[in-house]
Amino acid sequence: MKNNSNTTAIILAAGFGSRISTLTTNPKSLLKIKYQSLLERHLSSLKDCNIRDVIVVTGYKEEMILNEIKKHQSTLNIKTIFNEHFKNTGNSWSLYLALSQVKDKTLIIDADLCYEVCILKSFLEADEDNTFLCGDVSIEDIECSKVLVDHESCVRVIADKRAVTPEELNNLQFVGEAVGMIKLDHPMVCALNELMQKTFEDPVEKKTNWERIFNLFIAQYPMGFTKTNSKKWIEIDTQEDYTLALRMFE
Repeated sequence: MKNNSNTTAIILAAGFGSRISTLTTNPKSLLKIKYQSLLERHLSSLKDCNIRDVIVVTGYKEEMILNEIKKHQSTLNIKTIFNEHFKNTGNSWSLYLALSQVKDKTLIIDADLCYEVCILKSFLEADEDNTFLCGDVSIEDIECSKVLVDHESCVRVIADKRAVTPEELNNLQFVGEAVGMIKLDHPMVCALNELMQKTFEDPVEKKTNWERIFNLFIAQYPMGFTKTNSKKWIEIDTQEDYTLALRMFE
């Protein structure tokens, strides 16, 4: 297995999760799948992949997240960063708060993602550092983050919560959904941090999610993609997603 000791994982766990509020009023990352919360599953998977340095960005009901983290503090080096503006910012701002703390490579993970650990292992084993993890999805799925690449397999567009345009399909190829895992080497971490610093001079940009920031970023810095063949992953946005996740990982 590749040595991931120089990789810092960032888990974006500050949000409220309004679309799942009928199911729980606790942080979405504490939803349980087979007796383990999503957050605990992330931390266990990172440990299995030899990643020890973890930054968890907290916000909504931070104390509950901190209590969950305590279970893993003896085996992982976990730092928490509180996004005090979690109600009025998107996860791009949470990412910005964490990114300046990264000293080498980083792995970025959406906290509401559920996956089997072999997906993470394969993604980390792939040689390319600056990549988005992609999975199969219908191009007709408006809700998902659809990834479009050029003829050199460089990601050029992440079409989030919108249809792909005919013009885009004339010039680019659809390769799947951005699952919610991203790898960056340290030069790219520095470049992204600099771009975010400039972008967030406009307060409106702080309300956006990471898809918006990375669309700006890939216009200047080429990134690739890694495709997973596994179907055992799901981003939990709604109660229906959670029901499907319970079935998927029963």
